Amino acid sequence: MLPQYFVYVAILTSSLAIYSYLKDVVKGKTKPYLASWFIWFLAPMVAAIVGWKNGAGISVLPVFLAGFIPFLVIVFSVFNKDSYWKLKKLDYVCLFLSFCALGFWFYFKEGTLATIFAILADGIAYIPTYIKSWKSPDSETAWPYGAGIFANLLGLATMAVFSFNTVAFAVYLIIANILEISILFFRRKYLNIQN
Repeated sequence: MLPQYFVYVAILTSSLAIYSYLKDVVKGKTKPYLASWFIWFLAPMVAAIVGWKNGAGISVLPVFLAGFIPFLVIVFSVFNKDSYWKLKKLDYVCLFLSFCALGFWFYFKEGTLATIFAILADGIAYIPTYIKSWKSPDSETAWPYGAGIFANLLGLATMAVFSFNTVAFAVYLIIANILEISILFFRRKYLNIQN
């Protein structure tokens, strides 16, 4: 296990990545699918609260950042009128699952179910972004997804308490971000897009 202060390296990495991403959003180079980013704000916050309450300590900061960073993306996207904010049936399902996760945590104090629902909500929210990245890989910036992998790997390496509630969301984020980067990489290579 790495010392917990390594989590601050993860925070620095995520901060640099999001700075680059937000710059691209404001310039209109990156066009985030805001319905996904809203769920990505909500679901990790639930998981971070559950992880903190289950003894994860500061190792939960990368998961917290996975929620706080989307909040910043939403705020900065106000300056980009081309951001994708089109609610579809899938988005409503994601919102419903996110609120179920919040409900399980706040009303029933059931951390495992809250974590499962948070992962489900976040994962379903990835689908529209995966589709957008497949169809238009030049509308996304890969940096924050790579930083998310690195930050959550560091978070896991510093984890003092290993349980489903403390590690599940971080493991899920690593897998989800790897998939997004893979889509961007292969589609850009196929379409011969430089970025």
